[in-house]
Amino acid sequence: MHQSKLWYHSIEEGILQLLHKLNRPETNFEFNPVLLGNTKSGNKIKLGPSIYALKILKILNNKEFLKNKTILEWGDFINSFQKQNSKFPENSFIDEDYLTEITKFNLQNDFKNFIKKIILSFNEKVPFEENEKKIVKSVIAETKQAISTLNEFNMKNKYLYIDFPRLDSSIKNYLDSYNWQYPWNSGAQFAGQCLFISSQLPEDERLQCKKVLSSYIKNKVNKETGFYYEGSLPQSAQLVNGAMKVLTGLRWIDEEIHYPKKIIDYSLNYVPNREGCDLVDVVYVLSLCGKQSGYKKNQIIKYFDNILNMVKEHYQPKTGGFSYFINKSQTHYYGLKISDGRDTSDLHGTLLCLWAISIILDFKEDSSQNWNILKP
Repeated sequence: MHQSKLWYHSIEEGILQLLHKLNRPETNFEFNPVLLGNTKSGNKIKLGPSIYALKILKILNNKEFLKNKTILEWGDFINSFQKQNSKFPENSFIDEDYLTEITKFNLQNDFKNFIKKIILSFNEKVPFEENEKKIVKSVIAETKQAISTLNEFNMKNKYLYIDFPRLDSSIKNYLDSYNWQYPWNSGAQFAGQCLFISSQLPEDERLQCKKVLSSYIKNKVNKETGFYYEGSLPQSAQLVNGAMKVLTGLRWIDEEIHYPKKIIDYSLNYVPNREGCDLVDVVYVLSLCGKQSGYKKNQIIKYFDNILNMVKEHYQPKTGGFSYFINKSQTHYYGLKISDGRDTSDLHGTLLCLWAISIILDFKEDSSQNWNILKP
């Protein structure tokens, strides 16, 4: 059956041109995070933008970019960031330029952080994190991102990353150290543990740890709502975005979603904000729950059509690609200011919006684009 041409059928060439413009001339694998308005810090960071660019090419299934030799060299480039630094877990992926810039950035903002800490000390519901802890979490997040990206291309990290909880009690204690009233954060830690355990451990230990994680998350699911949290019902964004993290983890440990129909019922009434992360998170959650259960497929497709209209608002036809915000590029990367937020395309926004479209087309069984689906 002939399908009329839709706006996203003609975006691939513009995205490839955007990647060429963002590619730093001195290397094949370094990219600026935004097209216009990069800060000095944005012009220096390497690992994150490189991963974003590679993931975009993976989705687009672009054979010209993704030649075997290039992919192997790109994998070597990503693996070159595995470093030994006593401040971080052994064999972490560390972008030294990010560390230098975030340290300078935090020094400039110490007074603001001091005031924020005082204000939040009167509000027990909102936790405050010291800068040092935030940086450690950022390095762990980049490590997770690097390992999962290598995994997308059937490549491995050069050195095993095993400096994470592996005993039954230590896994539980680690995950319990996070507040499950805020599942976006705690769910991300669960997903990270699932990835590390599934990709870094020998089979016997891997299987045992998977059982521990499976049992742990089963105790966090709320049987009434189907979501993963503790205490009173969190805000909608926390619920849905937290579920995205947990469902990512469940995929890594080969576990099914516990109450997919309940999650679908709630999410179909969820109105996401217009940021790139929020859009792709609800699409990811509904797609996985819908595929597992077969529940309300037509309603999900109708919801996805509305999401596509929201995604289109981020599209930048003049420059190719998408912006993270509507008419505004991504401004921060793990707490570091990387741009002044102009009305232009950026790597992160392009990745997230493209990823959302690819998931939607896959769910609708629309093969018009022949794109790939990422495993976060």
